[in-house]
Amino acid sequence: MKSKTKEIMSIEDNSISIISENMNINGDIESFSGSVEVLGQVVGNCNIKNLTIRETGFLKGNIIGESVKIKGNVEGNIEVKVLKIFSTAKIIGDISYTTLSIEDGADINGNCKRFQTEVSNIEGNITKKKNS
Repeated sequence: MKSKTKEIMSIEDNSISIISENMNINGDIESFSGSVEVLGQVVGNCNIKNLTIRETGFLKGNIIGESVKIKGNVEGNIEVKVLKIFSTAKIIGDISYTTLSIEDGADINGNCKRFQTEVSNIEGNITKKKNS
């Protein structure tokens, strides 16, 4: 039998927050568990553990995260552990990553740099923001 604490943690880790196509968010977003999917528009910085920008999504701001998938448009710098850029993506900004995959057709206007140090730097940034 699972304890209630483990159930709550499991639910939080698997939760998905969706910013739908008809939503516009102006302001920073932080999420330290679960996933956030952007189908609408976000103007602000994102400090999100797991982020997906869908084909209809637009984000203008910097991204810090562990796992990010981009299928839509991003204008801002990206600092992530694992980044997947799909063919429909359009990115304007510099990218720092540990693991990167890019599909043919993706449009990237910026510099890409692989982290030379341990990825705890990213996790530290997420933790710092969480404790602020």
